[in-house]
Amino acid sequence: MSSMHHQNDLMQERIIKMEAEIAALKKQISEGDREFLALEAENGRLKAWKDSVMELESTWDIQAVSKALGIQLGQPIHPGILPGIEKLKAENKELKAISAPLWWSHEGGALKAENERLRLENWNRKSLLLRIPAARDYHAEFGTYPKPPYGPGEDQEFDDWAADVVNNVFADTATT
Repeated sequence: MSSMHHQNDLMQERIIKMEAEIAALKKQISEGDREFLALEAENGRLKAWKDSVMELESTWDIQAVSKALGIQLGQPIHPGILPGIEKLKAENKELKAISAPLWWSHEGGALKAENERLRLENWNRKSLLLRIPAARDYHAEFGTYPKPPYGPGEDQEFDDWAADVVNNVFADTATT
């Protein structure tokens, strides 16, 4: 009988060990489920972020902007936008400073003053290019575009408006 009793004890020990192993496995599965759920939630947040970025990027023609700013083919576009805008703003400021005395001075005759006026007028048209990224940034912040002429009209897509701005600038500068 003692051998039966011994076998029962061994069986009891095995059952206890197996139950402990099952409990440890359940705990691991539970921790794995929590990790999986956390990763799944993070994946959902990243997908939503990606979708919002893709939607925003689809609202403007990056190639047209890079062409308008003179960014060379093969060069990264995004890093060149801000320096391009800053360059245009600096040139605009410089031209305004140069042009101020022209209207008060008669040196060089009327033709020289008229040529300078036309050059400055064309420069101001070029500054219209700054409206494109400004309208895009406004849309990103407020969910709507600014009113014309600073953004597209209600019946006009952003890309069409941006292309019109660029075309007008190049059409106007082709005459100088």
